[in-house]
Amino acid sequence: MPQGAILLHVDNQAERIYLWALVDRERPSELRTIRIVGTGHEVEIEDTHHPKHIGSLLMLDGRFVWHVFEMLK
Repeated sequence: MPQGAILLHVDNQAERIYLWALVDRERPSELRTIRIVGTGHEVEIEDTHHPKHIGSLLMLDGRFVWHVFEMLK
């Protein structure tokens, strides 16, 4: 993802998870870690990372709820 990209929204489209971001395609790329976790499951956290909630979404007519986190250093 381009450096400095701003994560805007996460949602379900046709039973797939999509993440939208505001990006400057001229910027060099950087690696960012995104975790998707179902309700009731633990978020695995490394000692050097902290989860920032991006959003939650429903899938399969609301039978599953997913929570999307960016793992910040």
